[in-house]
Amino acid sequence: FVLLFDEYYTDLYRMTEAERWMARAQRFVFMGTSFSVNITNIALRFALTNEAEIDVVDPNPIDLGLEHVEYHRMSAQDYVAMMIGNA
Repeated sequence: FVLLFDEYYTDLYRMTEAERWMARAQRFVFMGTSFSVNITNIALRFALTNEAEIDVVDPNPIDLGLEHVEYHRMSAQDYVAMMIGNA
């Protein structure tokens, strides 16, 4: 898991490294986001370019209007517990 916040994107925050990781990622999990900050838009763009699996985790998720997005109407805590149980 990689946690990204909306900050000024410089290498102080290792943004170049984060972009390299996102460029190779095959699964993106967005937790509790309104998709109104830039970093989530950057990550979503990488996910679409990569044709990666996209999961949105939120009790009341934003409908992105995109195909191949799996919505999980639950808290992040419940999602992580579910994923650990599937490991």
